[in-house]
Amino acid sequence: GEVANLRIADVIDTDGTIRTEIRLDAERTKNNHARTIFVPKQMQRQLKTYLKTACKQSLHGFLFCTQKSQQFSANTATQHLQRLYVRAGISGATSHSGRRTWLTALSQRGVSVFVLADMAGHRSIQTTQRYVTVNDEMKRNAAELI
Repeated sequence: GEVANLRIADVIDTDGTIRTEIRLDAERTKNNHARTIFVPKQMQRQLKTYLKTACKQSLHGFLFCTQKSQQFSANTATQHLQRLYVRAGISGATSHSGRRTWLTALSQRGVSVFVLADMAGHRSIQTTQRYVTVNDEMKRNAAELI
């Protein structure tokens, strides 16, 4: 839902540069808790490429839109992701799979669960912990710390 509600002005400055931070106000988040999303350099490059071919809308237009230049609903975005996963041959994936992969990868690199929770917009680390999958590589790396 948060991604579906993003507007072009959320990711691009008036001078045309991609923002390094996206500010989500409380009204546009799932849990009504404002936060800042830090945009990595790779994503900045991908957004720049995307915006060259995306919906030709004003800065107030939605970042992701349908073929009719209308806003994706959260449900439509979820269904679209599901179709993409099927086309890619990925079974069992859901709209939250990207979040799980992202949080697990950051955890694997030693990012604190408190930082992960804040980045994910979770008020409780218990919610975040449900997204992080422990794998053998993480356990191997932990064992080497001793």
